[in-house]
Amino acid sequence: MDGNQAETIGQIVAGIGLGLLLLAQFFWAQAKEKFLEWRKRRVSIAKSVQRIEESTVNAHSTKLRDDVDDLANRLGIVERTVAANSEGLGRIEKTLDQLVAITQDTSDRLANEERNRYALGEQARLDYARFDRELQHLKSRVGRCPASSDDKD
Repeated sequence: MDGNQAETIGQIVAGIGLGLLLLAQFFWAQAKEKFLEWRKRRVSIAKSVQRIEESTVNAHSTKLRDDVDDLANRLGIVERTVAANSEGLGRIEKTLDQLVAITQDTSDRLANEERNRYALGEQARLDYARFDRELQHLKSRVGRCPASSDDKD
């Protein structure tokens, strides 16, 4: 092998090496580009997932706030209803107290009237007994008196 052939072979080997180096650089650039695209896509996906999570959390927070507001409104209605019922029960209690007082007063008056009626009945019995005794006494006196022509029984 002479010097020209060795130089030619060296140039061929250098060319092949340079071609392989260019080919390796090309593949490296492609791989790097694919990696950067993958990383961008991954970051984009992560951001999308984060936005979805945030919107889901916001939606849930909004729903929870709405639910809490709804429950607070319902609780307010219940509180107002309980207050109205308490007020109504207070009026009913006062009315019942008045009815009890009226009933007691009526019962007392009826008892007094019954006692008065009994007392009047007792007095009438005593008066009748006294009248009957006086009548008997008068009859006995009339029986002792001589009969007159005007008194004809």
